[in-house]
Amino acid sequence: MVSVGNDPNGVEIFFYAGSTLYFRIQGGAADAAYAWSPAASTCYHIAAVRAGSTMYLFVNGAQQATNTNSTDIQTTVGLTVGSDAGAGRNFNGWIEELRVEKGVAKWTAGFTSPTSEYSGPTSSGTGTVISNAYAEPVAPTEAIVIADEVLNGGTITYYVSRDNGTTWTSCAKETLCSISGQPSGTQLKWKAVLTDAAELNAISVAV
Repeated sequence: MVSVGNDPNGVEIFFYAGSTLYFRIQGGAADAAYAWSPAASTCYHIAAVRAGSTMYLFVNGAQQATNTNSTDIQTTVGLTVGSDAGAGRNFNGWIEELRVEKGVAKWTAGFTSPTSEYSGPTSSGTGTVISNAYAEPVAPTEAIVIADEVLNGGTITYYVSRDNGTTWTSCAKETLCSISGQPSGTQLKWKAVLTDAAELNAISVAV
């Protein structure tokens, strides 16, 4: 579902073989794993927390698994949503209201899962989201970004690459932009740079 980095010291939350939900810190020998059969067309709140060396896995506020793992989380690989950064396995489902908190163990026991949207951050900051590569049959020359965004006083700047993220061209939302000046390539990626409390809910790129 979600990963930050990959081996040896990345973090993953993933649903494997249609039967087990995992919270894994790759460098350690232990997982927090929950045998699970989620119902189709049903929303679930999933939380993975580490407090000290203790890992917790919650579904709808109920603690379902715990384990111990003290591996330092150190990675230069970015956040991947809906896929496994290392193996490229894709999640068949919907993800909404993704939140990552560093330095705060938000839950260490059962809790009532939220019933409304998270509020935006109160401090300024910048975040970058980069997609996986999408193979095109021929090198695209133009692209258009279509996005569902809420700026909340912040900004979102969009970029498109056709050479697997080596070269980027800034593209205004819902405006046809030329990427023909980039080195020829068929590996399409998009990037979004968010500032302050801006929210990106959905995005697609057409070429």
